[in-house]
Amino acid sequence: SSGRHQMLGSCSEQFYSGFLVAMLHQGTKRLRRSLHNRRKAGSPGGFTKLNDQDGSPVQSPEAAIVEAPNSVCKLKNHIIQCILQLVQTTTSFLLMLVFMTYNVWLAVAILLGDMCGYMIFCYDMPDLSSGCS
Repeated sequence: SSGRHQMLGSCSEQFYSGFLVAMLHQGTKRLRRSLHNRRKAGSPGGFTKLNDQDGSPVQSPEAAIVEAPNSVCKLKNHIIQCILQLVQTTTSFLLMLVFMTYNVWLAVAILLGDMCGYMIFCYDMPDLSSGCS
């Protein structure tokens, strides 16, 4: 009986670990995307509005005044993106290895964790797969 409880505890730990790593994977993807979008939106010299007649971009007068961001800030952002890319790639490979064990319960844990991670971290992103808006 004690061996059965230990095995059940071990299985549930593996299930929750796979679930949490899959959620972490979705969270990392979302964090990288939001950091990239925030940096892109704050970059000077870009087009800030569209022409009302033909929809072409119009250069804002403020964009010419703002100086280019310094290279230290760019380097810091790039290092952060590189570290997040490493975490994302590592979790992807770990999830793939766990999934390839062909253990049904671990595969279900990864799928449910990925779904819940997407639901939590990507709730405000547009759904590009369906025609509904």
